[in-house]
Amino acid sequence: MELYVLRHDEYLRLYNCSYMSGKEWFDHGIPDPFFGILTFAIGVVLNVAYVPCLITMFNSRVLMKWSAYKLMFYIGINDIVLLDMNSYFTGYYSIIGAVGCPGVDIKYIFGTLGMVAWTSQSVSILMLALNRCIDLWQPRYLSKVFDGKRTYYWIGASVIYSLYFLLFVPGVIFSLHGYAWFFDPYLDIEEMKFVDKSKFIYFLYARSGEEDTKDRQVYDEPKLCFCAFVYFYMQLVPVSVLLSKSATLTLQLSNGAPPVVYLLVNRTIREGVLAMLPFKVSFSTNAHPMPSYTTRTGAVLPTFHISKH
Repeated sequence: MELYVLRHDEYLRLYNCSYMSGKEWFDHGIPDPFFGILTFAIGVVLNVAYVPCLITMFNSRVLMKWSAYKLMFYIGINDIVLLDMNSYFTGYYSIIGAVGCPGVDIKYIFGTLGMVAWTSQSVSILMLALNRCIDLWQPRYLSKVFDGKRTYYWIGASVIYSLYFLLFVPGVIFSLHGYAWFFDPYLDIEEMKFVDKSKFIYFLYARSGEEDTKDRQVYDEPKLCFCAFVYFYMQLVPVSVLLSKSATLTLQLSNGAPPVVYLLVNRTIREGVLAMLPFKVSFSTNAHPMPSYTTRTGAVLPTFHISKH
């Protein structure tokens, strides 16, 4: 955003949509209504599941006294931002057949916010993993590192880290040539043969490669490693549309997976979400035990019974 706000003339030179008319830009895109509707629908379903879980988590004094749930709540906020970006915006742009231009400003702004959420989420997941490792390894140390306001200091560090990306890293922009978000706004636009293009692409590629090196340990988290690898890889090397679409869908599912886990294994969150429903849902765990599916904590998957009030 530093480029957009403080060096806007340079931004206009690098992200220049005046070389072609709006119709000519759209002629470079091939709409894919099926993929757009699919990503939009996935976003709706996962948001419907995720938002009530976060509300329940935030309102529960029992849960929010634990440092792990404070981190999970913050991760959830970032998940929602990324889920919305990769569902609603990606879905809409896929349906209308959008490329980098026109409307590059709004794409740049939302792409930057998406980058901020992604980096903040990645660091927070690493912090949550550290929290859980300390709890399993030496629980007595957990209070010294995470208890009380200390958790908010960790979250604050994540926010500060993500501010670097907000200020100094170019935003990604949606392009229908990959049905994803790219650093290069002129992806696969062969007509863009102006002099500064090579320097511009070299700059973006170098910066993306630099961030990939510096933050490699952040993206090693199993939840995001595949998406991160593919997304950074396809900034540098052309990939098939199928692989690019797969990365987008995988990122959606990775951002939307937590509420599924919460509803299945966390009784407090599950009961809080069920209390919001207009109909009553009861759970029964009286089924015959299945040792092969029983965890060491004794968790049992519930059976569902739905009835109207």
